Amino acid sequence: MEPDRIIAVTRGRSAPSTLLACVVGCLCCVASVVAAETSHLAVQVVLPDWLPNPTVPVHVTNVKSCAAHAEPVFPKTTKTTDSSGTATFDVAGTGFYRIEVPKQGGLTGVVKCIRLSRAEPDFPTAYVQVQVKYAGPFVSVRN
Repeated sequence: MEPDRIIAVTRGRSAPSTLLACVVGCLCCVASVVAAETSHLAVQVVLPDWLPNPTVPVHVTNVKSCAAHAEPVFPKTTKTTDSSGTATFDVAGTGFYRIEVPKQGGLTGVVKCIRLSRAEPDFPTAYVQVQVKYAGPFVSVRN
């Protein structure tokens, strides 16, 4: 199967100026498609009692699948949660995303994988809530 061809008809213009107009027009179309597919992923990290967990690093990686050792499509992006426990990432659109919250301060680490579908124009942000647990062992002291 042959690739599509653009045939430019010039009437009173030179071929290079028509070609330049076609290339610029195509680049504008590609840019608008990419901008339309840009969406956001908001990850909220909460404690076991569902309170927000601020100042926690969150890693998001676009991966090829949700398999345990899936290769990344893009490098890992890291952000820190704000006072509401939320970190917001710009994502490329549809695909699989691995969300990692490292263990710290007596809390367990969490790794989740999600699949994002095409974002609706009215709702460009996907929201995910991740609950960390208390790390053991637990010790009880009795008098």
